[in-house]
Amino acid sequence: MQVLRYLGAAGPLRRFFAFICVALFTILVPPQMRASGEGGKPAPAKVSKEFMVFPDSVATEQWQHTARLVSSPQNLTLLNPGQCIRIGVVVTGDDRDTFLEETQLSYRVEFGGHTMDHPLAPPAGVKDLKAEGPGKSIESTSSLSVVAESWCVPDNAMDGTATIDVEIDSPSGHEKLSRTKIDVESFPTGSRRAFLSLAEFEKFTMGYHYQPVPARLFPAMLYFCSQPGLYSASNAMEIRSSFFGAALKADPAVAKYVTSRIMAQSGCPRELGLRSLLMGGYNIDPVLASMSPSDQQAFRQYSVPPDPYASDSQDKAVPQFEMLSGIFKATGQFAPIQKIASALLSRSDRDDAGNARKSSSQVSILSAGLATAYSTPSGSLAALQRTDPLAADYIESLIAAPDTSDALKTELKDLHTSLAAN
Repeated sequence: MQVLRYLGAAGPLRRFFAFICVALFTILVPPQMRASGEGGKPAPAKVSKEFMVFPDSVATEQWQHTARLVSSPQNLTLLNPGQCIRIGVVVTGDDRDTFLEETQLSYRVEFGGHTMDHPLAPPAGVKDLKAEGPGKSIESTSSLSVVAESWCVPDNAMDGTATIDVEIDSPSGHEKLSRTKIDVESFPTGSRRAFLSLAEFEKFTMGYHYQPVPARLFPAMLYFCSQPGLYSASNAMEIRSSFFGAALKADPAVAKYVTSRIMAQSGCPRELGLRSLLMGGYNIDPVLASMSPSDQQAFRQYSVPPDPYASDSQDKAVPQFEMLSGIFKATGQFAPIQKIASALLSRSDRDDAGNARKSSSQVSILSAGLATAYSTPSGSLAALQRTDPLAADYIESLIAAPDTSDALKTELKDLHTSLAAN
């Protein structure tokens, strides 16, 4: 009692005592308990004023093959002609599922003097987002709801700025979110930005499905062909054309542009461009018609592109998994991961997987001489699991899938356990 009377009489000391109590509460009580409030009362759902803009493929492809809990997509910072986007709204709070059941989203895009309105509609999909950063719990504290319709940049778009406004109707009422503006670059403008270093080239190719910039695919081809250490490596053309081909297949607008630019090239750039167009399933006759008869004859040996999904023979093993990894990096598709995983049971390569995990954590695995990290199924998955959150989500989904065999789950869990231990 004397202590309490003393604290009541001494204002500064009372404030210091209160500060100590708050500090101890912040340190000792988990964030999720603090968010719930006193007595475990649920924290009310709240919509973030900042919405997200990401590739349409996140909703149409990636989310179809992942669990409810996923890694967050990245906000797009630049758009090119032909690209399609989705809008995502972030909701926090313990009762966000119930909140989203009664929520509708709409958005408006203004670009090039035209306005496109997408009316109010329920979310087309909802995912819980993993917490990110060192020491963070994997337990989700937010959900991402995606609008029902996509918006695509016109194929003939010139340089400009797209303005996006989002409105929501929810149990909290009607509200407008913060306006977002995204620059749009035409293909001629974007293709003038050359690659200045290997690090820049690797960052572009490894993270393409997160931040696709189709206008830079042609400069990337030119850079690859300017580096003897890259294009002279074993199977380099097959591996790189799988990446470029998958990116071109996903975007017909840029494929048309690349076709026009390839016509003026020779040597490595033209060969890589033709191989990539073939891998993407495009007609290369317009380019062949611009070539001399002798050059056409020389290219005929490549007229049937390899299919990384078709063969598991030993002589094709090395380029196969590297090509599949390239397709994944370009598109974020589930199929390459599924194909690589299916080969785990047919090969014994756990030592290669361990080496891949070590190398991928220390150096860039796309540098010349290091692509072998992707040359085996376990090596490919280990490297992708460590470096790409979406690949890790796919692997977790495969482990949880009821139609995945117990033997394959064991192999995948071994990758997962090794990753957690490093």
